[in-house]
Amino acid sequence: MLFAVNRPARPCAWMDVTVGPAAQRALRGRGGVRCTPVSDGAFALGPATFEVVDEPGGAV
Repeated sequence: MLFAVNRPARPCAWMDVTVGPAAQRALRGRGGVRCTPVSDGAFALGPATFEVVDEPGGAV
């Protein structure tokens, strides 16, 4: 499954509501990224591989 990375995502106050009190504070400095899927696929546990490309299908 391929994803296009859009922007960084920092933990927000919404985490305190959905995960539990103080979740935002506990996750400070451990943000992720917001992505858009660009291909079909399924998630599975195990190692992931990452590749930086200019656009889907074109390697840098």
